Amino acid sequence: MNRIFSLAAMMLVCVLSACGVCAAQPADAPLPAAPVENGPVVETAASPGAETPAVEGQLIFSFISSAYYMEKKWGQGMALEGIQRIAGIAHRNGVPVTWLVNSKSAEAAKDLFTQYHYDYGDEVGLILTPSSGDAEPWGGEAFYMRRKLTRDQLLKWAQDEIASIKQSLPWAEIKIGGGGHRSKAMAQVFERLGLQAFWGHCWEQAYTDEISDRGAPWGFYFVNPEAYKTPNPAPGGLVAIEWTARDLNLAFRTGKPETYSTDPDDVRRGGITRHRDINYWKALVDQYHRNARYNAVVPLMVHQEAHEMECSQSICVNNEEVWTNTGDMLDELFKYVKESGITVAPASAAVAAYRAANASTPPTYALIKNLAPSFRDMNPDLYEQVAEHREIFVYYDVNGQLFFDSGAVGPVFVRNYMGLTSANMEGAETPGIEYPPVPAVSEQVIPGRFVYQVTVESQEKMPYGIALWGDFEGCEFVSESQPGQKVLSGALAFSPVILEPGANEFQLILECKGPQWEWE
Repeated sequence: MNRIFSLAAMMLVCVLSACGVCAAQPADAPLPAAPVENGPVVETAASPGAETPAVEGQLIFSFISSAYYMEKKWGQGMALEGIQRIAGIAHRNGVPVTWLVNSKSAEAAKDLFTQYHYDYGDEVGLILTPSSGDAEPWGGEAFYMRRKLTRDQLLKWAQDEIASIKQSLPWAEIKIGGGGHRSKAMAQVFERLGLQAFWGHCWEQAYTDEISDRGAPWGFYFVNPEAYKTPNPAPGGLVAIEWTARDLNLAFRTGKPETYSTDPDDVRRGGITRHRDINYWKALVDQYHRNARYNAVVPLMVHQEAHEMECSQSICVNNEEVWTNTGDMLDELFKYVKESGITVAPASAAVAAYRAANASTPPTYALIKNLAPSFRDMNPDLYEQVAEHREIFVYYDVNGQLFFDSGAVGPVFVRNYMGLTSANMEGAETPGIEYPPVPAVSEQVIPGRFVYQVTVESQEKMPYGIALWGDFEGCEFVSESQPGQKVLSGALAFSPVILEPGANEFQLILECKGPQWEWE
């Protein structure tokens, strides 16, 4: 029998790999990107040396820019210079932009948006932004958006905004709506208006800019209309779009999701990218590309505000040194995405591809290495603070989100989505189980099969899962079927389960076939 590992041996191998002891395996060349329906697509060849195993699903890269008429303390007016600066960088790299606009910005920049639409395939979506005069008397924008407006007022506002945008931009198809401050009412209004997607959730963020979405899934999910930060337990609904993609490993480990992200200003401030040195971003793109192997559609959303790229008489958020730095970073990122053979499309086309592949929120898998080595030379002090973290496995479905350390059979953290309503979803985070129960697992190896007996004692009903680390290429689960069971080739075999209060006992069986398995 060849390539058979006991459970303990598999865990040891994984720990050594996480520490860099094992030699890196050569990456397979990714398959050409498939076209995306309802949107322009840029297809390119693979980048030599990128860590992107053979792609079975599809990674879709979209670039989004908030381009609304500013009525805030740092600016009053339209960021026309910032829009043109962003457009120049994106378009010379063949990247269409999804501009999030309000009625005033659609009117003020209608000539630019129209030219970009017809020449480069840009699109517009709706962003709801109150004026400072509306928000300030009610304790700030967050309070005004979430509490002050009635559902009927919100509906009329959104209807009026969409009608005005279409008057300025007759070609516009408004499929995406969102804002920095969202609510259950906003989700329900957008769905009623026939929009396809709800933009603005921030994975694992807590309180920054008065936005807290700790526990919401990463990437896309169908929105639960009763608890908008969690997946819809029924089919369909709006598709949630992240504000900007995050590093699922270091963002979770450190509690600093802004720093470990694709937000240009935050990674620059964090000292892990600058100008054309974006090794961290490249490594993060590679990890997202890697996970297209395990999911039908993986979205990689990147966002930059237009007003962050301008310093004029009316709006001055950053100076020229800052937005030149940001421009260089985005330019290099766009180039790398194209070189890596990744599908590039407007955000609405990415949503259409996700909807075509999924009727409801699917089981979703992510393996993310510790990317600290990518910024070791740029920021050695920060590297030393986070270098010890292992690879992480993150899984979510309609029941919850699970986090596993490399080599850990049971989750180290659980987000529980079951039974949530708006009453307990307007706070900072979904319920988290910081110390989930530890499973007892025994392994039996018989010709052609691995058999695992699992016992878990739980205090409450919760989503849970068992991760069997090791290379199970050529294996499949033949035990009682559980939605979400999957063999992640080269990494682990995973089975989710719902724990009930008390003792939970179940069996997992993997049947393994192929020339790589030599059974005596």
